[in-house]
Amino acid sequence: MSRDLNKDGKEKIMNDIFFILAQILAVVAFGLDTLAMQFKKKSGILIMGIISNMTYALEYVFLGVWTGAISLLIGMIRNITYFIFDKKGLKPNIIVLMIFIFLLVGAGIYTWENTTSLLPMIALIIWSVASWQDNTKYMRVAEIIICIMWIVYDLFVGAYAGCLTEFIIMTSATIGIVRHDVKKKEGEKE
Repeated sequence: MSRDLNKDGKEKIMNDIFFILAQILAVVAFGLDTLAMQFKKKSGILIMGIISNMTYALEYVFLGVWTGAISLLIGMIRNITYFIFDKKGLKPNIIVLMIFIFLLVGAGIYTWENTTSLLPMIALIIWSVASWQDNTKYMRVAEIIICIMWIVYDLFVGAYAGCLTEFIIMTSATIGIVRHDVKKKEGEKE
């Protein structure tokens, strides 16, 4: 009986450590995402997105939430693909976009836990379409919508630091819109 208690105690400690590591990773990813929204060029946004997706995926692995983790790994591969195309001065064709959408839907079905599993899948599909566009304004606007979806998901899966970071990323995206899109239009009118 004392072995079972000892085993349960060790398991609880490991779960607590994983929970704390997940929260720390959320804060690191937050810094990367916040910085990403301040880049003017698509390539800068994509590079930061690659690193932040990997960091967020690790967060969800530590929480044992596989829909978020696998979706973000697909998002990381998508960002790498889009970055390679962007560096060559090319835009991925619609087939590339559709492949990533189908991969995200497949991952959502494969890792289905409940209706909250739809949130990361839909959020990353929105980002796939937005980052496929050449206009970085679409990326910043999509980020705001996506942040709302991740906040809800994070509340359900216990990624509490993620909730706070998504709110701040949403604020950063809004600032990016004002800096790069609204002020640009005001400057054009003068």
